[in-house]
Formats: sequence, structure tokens, C-alpha cells
Amino acid sequence: MKILGMILFACVRLNAVNPDMELHLTVKKNEEKTTSLNVQIPPNFMMGNKDCKQGNLLIEYIPEGEKMRRWNEIISVTRDRLPAVDIHGLLKTLKSLYAGEKFDCEVEKEKGVVVAFFTVDKDAVIPSAFQGGEFEKIPGKKEITMMKIVQGEKSVSIVQYAARYDKKIPSPLKKELKNKMLSFLNSCKIDIQDIPK
Repeated sequence: MKILGMILFACVRLNAVNPDMELHLTVKKNEEKTTSLNVQIPPNFMMGNKDCKQGNLLIEYIPEGEKMRRWNEIISVTRDRLPAVDIHGLLKTLKSLYAGEKFDCEVEKEKGVVVAFFTVDKDAVIPSAFQGGEFEKIPGKKEITMMKIVQGEKSVSIVQYAARYDKKIPSPLKKELKNKMLSFLNSCKIDIQDIPK
């Protein structure tokens, strides 16, 4: 779990129009065009954490009224520079980390950019209050984590949506939750803009 924490929470510089709700992460840039990953945070979410060190940045959003330690839903946006991590190395680490869990992984191209979707459904955990980097299971809870991972020229960007739910949730409600999460990730689009001359 320490490795996943380091990968998911190591991030770099982020270009933000409105850091509270609308993010534009530069994927690649040349003299003529800028390719960005655009992320529109849902209006019922608020910023729960923002960490910036040495030009690295992590932003986490939770629904209004929730706490960072005991969230039911969380959206994280991170960036990490290459060669510290690339999309294939990250996916290999995630597959290894979740080898005993139910996960799905797809890699495709969106407007010429390599994009991966990774989903895992597992027991819900929280960071231990007693041991740094350790996690405790939350009794009676499961957690779905969905990620959209984008390979840039100099970085990997990750948009992650995680939600905790009761183990006894009826199938239709679980399907509705997954559809909501997937709809959000699908709304995070690659956009190519001409640079004004």
C-alpha cells in the first residue's frame, strides 16, 4: 500500500483556470498546439486537500460536509513527471498491488494520447492512526476506485474517483454508483487548442 500511496500522491505542476472546480492539465505542447486533459469537478464537491512541494501538486476533493479521513467519495487529481513514473510502469505496479483483488484495466488512445482506465473493487481502508503508511479495513465497507491515467510528453496525469459503499448494497444501487463514477471520468476529456500567433 505504501507504493500505491507514493504513486498516486506524487504529483507535479498543474495548470488550473479555477483550482476549485475546473482544471486543465497540459499533456503536451509545441509552438502550434497545446493538448490538455480537462477536468470539471462536480459542483457538490469541495477542495479537501492541496499539497504542493518542489513544483509537485496534489488536489483532493470530497463532497460538501464530509471529512478527509472518513470520506464516502473522493476525487484526486495528480501529476508525476517522467521518468519517475510512466503509464506502463504505473499499471504494472497497480496490477501487482491488486493481484488478489477484482480489477479491470484498459489502454487506448484518445486524440493521439495514450490513456488507461483502471478500476478496482476491494475492502475499504483508512490510513492507520498508529502506524505511518499502514492501512486499516473499515468493517462492513467496500471501495471502488476508478482511475483515468494519461501519458503526457513529460508527465503522467491521474484523475481518480473512489467511493465507499456498504457490503450489503443492492446491485442496482451499486451499478448506479459505478455509472456515476464512470460518467465523471468519461467527462475528463483530452482537448487540443491552437496557440494564438
